[in-house]
Amino acid sequence: MHNYYPFCPQVNLWRDEKVNCIDYKNGHNCLNCIHEIPNPNGVKKALFLGDLLRTFNIKTDTHLFNTLWSIAIKFNALIYKFKKKSKNFNEKLDTLEKIEYFSQRRSFFVDSINDYVDTVLPVSKRVEDICINYGIKKKLCHTVYIGTEHSTKFNENKDKPFLAFDGIMTICYMGYMRNDKGFEFFLKGLSSIDENISKNIRIVIAAKKNDYFFDRLIKTSRRYHSLCYYNGYTHSNLDEILSEVDLGIIPPLWEDNLPQVAIEIHSRHIPILSSSAGGASEIHRRNPDFTFKVGSIIDFKNKLTSIYNKKCDMQYFANAMTPISMHAHIEELMTIYTNIISDKKTISSLEKKDRFKNSQTSETVISKAS
Repeated sequence: MHNYYPFCPQVNLWRDEKVNCIDYKNGHNCLNCIHEIPNPNGVKKALFLGDLLRTFNIKTDTHLFNTLWSIAIKFNALIYKFKKKSKNFNEKLDTLEKIEYFSQRRSFFVDSINDYVDTVLPVSKRVEDICINYGIKKKLCHTVYIGTEHSTKFNENKDKPFLAFDGIMTICYMGYMRNDKGFEFFLKGLSSIDENISKNIRIVIAAKKNDYFFDRLIKTSRRYHSLCYYNGYTHSNLDEILSEVDLGIIPPLWEDNLPQVAIEIHSRHIPILSSSAGGASEIHRRNPDFTFKVGSIIDFKNKLTSIYNKKCDMQYFANAMTPISMHAHIEELMTIYTNIISDKKTISSLEKKDRFKNSQTSETVISKAS
């Protein structure tokens, strides 16, 4: 389980692109969040087109890909101009019907998983808790943490001094400039730090540029020692980006399953300061000195200030998780799958024996009757 689609059509339980959706109020809160149900045929066409372009080695987010995609969308719209347009979701159903739809949708998914799925594999304990809270049977859930090719970095950097900065501390945010990922919150948090500390903090950002947030980042960074900006990142330049980093910042506002970026930073023996939402804080076993209450600027400020002053758990890695290798991850999955198959064979064998016994009993009864 790596997203929340069975419980949320938006996938990420992020209501109206603004707040963490803790309670959907039996479908009522979905009304102002899901305005339209995508046309299944349209989704299939989009997936087909994307796969087709990649077959010709036309990669996503390139100028050629975007141009061809735009042409295809316009062509598709031209065809539909001469066809009867399907009614909008809002026109088809009245309010009560929509509420019932969203309520029944979640119930259908949960019941189907409980009735037909052999095991549910959440990628973090937090995801498992959410699954159980929404009705998935606890006995079905088995948390399996994601493997990473970066696991070897953990041993390679095991002798790296912990928070060894002398005067200037370097913090790093990697990922996306998005609200749900906590980037805006991060900027507000940076603005709250006392200037006598902020002037001694160097900021490293590796995220695709968003003009609105980038302008705010530049303004916020003026109170800081310096800003080093990368317009996104790839695995090839991760070591360069993180080479001088003392602390990673993982501030999601939504229940982010287990951010890969948190694992990548942690694998280089760099501690992370994470929000309490989602599974990121499980990497350091929810160490209270490195976990701030989701959405709390005050708690973020206090925790970051304490870490800067080294008034925190300096034995952070003694209790933190060891990153899981891809090989170990695959081995764990194979064990789970093998056990499921073995159990099914055992059940099938027992069912055959029962059927055989029942048939013998029936033959005996028939024989006596004769």
